Amino acid sequence: MKKRSLQTVFLLHGLLMPAMSMIPLERRLRQAGFATSRLSYATRERPWQQSIEMLRREVEACASEEIHFVGHSMGGLITAALLNDYPRIAPGRVVTIGTPFNGSSVARSVMRYSAGSWFLGGAEALLVTGIQPEWTDTRPLHVIAGTSGLGLPRMLFGRDPGAVHDGVVSVDECSLKGMASMDRFSSNHTMLLLNKEVIQRVAGLLACKVQ
Repeated sequence: MKKRSLQTVFLLHGLLMPAMSMIPLERRLRQAGFATSRLSYATRERPWQQSIEMLRREVEACASEEIHFVGHSMGGLITAALLNDYPRIAPGRVVTIGTPFNGSSVARSVMRYSAGSWFLGGAEALLVTGIQPEWTDTRPLHVIAGTSGLGLPRMLFGRDPGAVHDGVVSVDECSLKGMASMDRFSSNHTMLLLNKEVIQRVAGLLACKVQ
């Protein structure tokens, strides 16, 4: 009989990113003793609500005593929406990386163009407005934000030149009332997933080694 894992981490990628982008994090979490489920979902080809349903089915099939979530960018929004709609999930912790809880100014700028709705697809409403003004779930939310300021999306579509950002999402867009902690790292939006300090921090947060 296969031994049931006591702790499982669900990993969700961001917009236009493949699930394999979460592999460096997944490897470190497995080394730390966590079981992992690296999910792939259509970020723009279908309405974002369908991604929540997919995640819900995966989570309901998980028998672990603790269930954690790590979401990059849009993946963090999908996680938050799931926990809003289905709060009766096994206890655990949530870590988001570059997630625009307050909506993305880059997404709003993209929508000024005729091809904006096509480009964002099913993620449009989620990325433009964000998901919630306050974190109310009982599990702690730990936020990671990038500060490198390097990224083509902000160069092309940024309309808040004074903002501290990761090239796509600003620190203010990541901030959420009720979050347990926020860490800032000098990386851009994509490289946050490869930053060794970020990866180590995520593992520590999920293991409750919070300082």
